[in-house]
Amino acid sequence: MAIVGAGPAGAATALGLARKGFSVALIGRRRSGWHVGETVPPAIVKPLSALGLWEAFVAARHSEAPGTVVAWGSSRPFENDFIVNAYGPGWHLDRAAFDAMIVAAAQDAGARVQDGLVQHCFHGEPDVWRLHVQGADGPSIIEARWVVDASGRSSWLARRLGATRVATDRLQSLVKWLPSAASTEKRTLIEACETGWWYSANIPGCRTVIAYFTDIDLLPRDRSQRTAEWNARFSLTSPMSGVHGNAADERAHCFTAASEHVVPCAGRRWIAVGDAEASIDPLSGQGIMNALTSALDGTAFIADGFENEATYESFLRNSQTRYAGYLQLRGAYYGRETRWPDALFWRRRRPGASGADGIRAPIAGARGGRAGAVVPGPRSLR
Repeated sequence: MAIVGAGPAGAATALGLARKGFSVALIGRRRSGWHVGETVPPAIVKPLSALGLWEAFVAARHSEAPGTVVAWGSSRPFENDFIVNAYGPGWHLDRAAFDAMIVAAAQDAGARVQDGLVQHCFHGEPDVWRLHVQGADGPSIIEARWVVDASGRSSWLARRLGATRVATDRLQSLVKWLPSAASTEKRTLIEACETGWWYSANIPGCRTVIAYFTDIDLLPRDRSQRTAEWNARFSLTSPMSGVHGNAADERAHCFTAASEHVVPCAGRRWIAVGDAEASIDPLSGQGIMNALTSALDGTAFIADGFENEATYESFLRNSQTRYAGYLQLRGAYYGRETRWPDALFWRRRRPGASGADGIRAPIAGARGGRAGAVVPGPRSLR
């Protein structure tokens, strides 16, 4: 088995397959620098426990997120505390440590981890994939009976095999990291505004991440002007600016956060998992959950039923059903904000919106963004 991409979905798939006795090569480049902060809901305990990683996760001392403060549908914020949640608190992740934990577990289970970039991939006969990898020690060739696309939003492998990356919207995030925690607030903050919405969290490493989400065409085309846009919009927020004060000195970085999925998500001896299969709106707070759940499903499919045509068709249907269900949930979340009925951002997210104001029909071949670059919000807006 060869897995292209060593993020949470790829590493979790490698871990699951290695534990089932498969020979696994996990191929991906080590990420350097800061990761965008991420918040995961209390229910993250379920996939981590299924992977046998819960105790290691708790030992890593990620920051607890005791709840959320949400200004959505009203200027008056309300609190959603996790104190009564059966799974305990949510968590602000140290993403570098989180990713490294899963990769290390996969390696301990017997997976071969290779730092490199897949440049070419060919499906030969009989059913053998040949992957040309450029690594730190030079080029190499890996042969495998199965290939898993865990390349993130780019869906690098799936698109080269004829699949289409379909975009449902054009959501982007403008993100700033403050060099030290701007407040002692441990909860996640979410605030809607006329042109989009905001997220902030204090994350491990004494940093605060603040992200502004809007559609790409509602941002200045000149990237040098986007920090000024972030500053201007941030000055209008409340309670966000009240908690974090003056954040104007840092530069804003732009990442895609669009809802996208790949069609089909599987073919002859290949599947896509995680963001390579489907990327979801950060407002749902389910990005990491989706990555790990997708990895568990992919592992079960490869290990238990990939030669069965009915199982293959079921795998494709389940992927489409999950994405359709997600879009319904997404519509319900956005439908709770009604203060700016004439604003283009919110008109596009009305149920049944169409034409120039609506979310366009799926865009074939839409370009994916950087894997793992989005910032999840709370699990729900309850």
